[in-house]
Amino acid sequence: MVHVIKGTVAAQKKHSSEIEQCLDSCKEKFNQILLGVLNEGNQDAHKMEASIFKQLMKLGFILMQLFFAIQNKGNYGKIIETAQGIAKRGRTSVKSYFSIFGKMKVARYLYHIEDVSFVPLDIVLNLPVRCYSYFLSEFANLLNINGAYKNTSELLTKFFGVKLSISASEIISSESSDCYEDYYDLKNRLPKLESEEDYVVVSFDGKGVPMIKAEAAKIVVRQGKGKKAEKERSVGGS
Repeated sequence: MVHVIKGTVAAQKKHSSEIEQCLDSCKEKFNQILLGVLNEGNQDAHKMEASIFKQLMKLGFILMQLFFAIQNKGNYGKIIETAQGIAKRGRTSVKSYFSIFGKMKVARYLYHIEDVSFVPLDIVLNLPVRCYSYFLSEFANLLNINGAYKNTSELLTKFFGVKLSISASEIISSESSDCYEDYYDLKNRLPKLESEEDYVVVSFDGKGVPMIKAEAAKIVVRQGKGKKAEKERSVGGS
């Protein structure tokens, strides 16, 4: 029992240490950006803009690392209860996560129910099956729609510093299209509404509506020379 407690405390200290390192890196990178702005005040505005953008991308990478660090590798205890039964914690497994800020490694604990293994953290964080993040995939798909895969890779490298290969861009588009097909297949299998009704919408501007004779007889209008009596009037007119 004592050994287990010591091991738990050691794990907590290591976890806290990883978070502290990420926080220190965030502060250091932010100070670098700040000093860069303060010390390079005379350069062209667009160059400063590009420099800040690139540095913010690096800061974003560190912040994503911090995000994963605070997850404590998905350590939810030695055992957890699931709908399929009691799951026991096993070893850690490393997964690549290719974000818009770059590729990083994410360590997660495996849990086992007899011979079946799964990763609770992947479920909690909705991590993709492949390494490509859903945000990066969405961005790449939007670029692929308007251009070739090569152009997508070049644009991501030029503006974001993300080196996404042409083959990776093709894979993202191909697998995304499979998801679209699954979505519409599910949509078609959903139960239809029991009844549908049609609605007719009518609009008018009230101009040129013919008047009834009884109303027209009450109106005295002085006509110009050669003009006929008024036949029409706008509804609501004065």
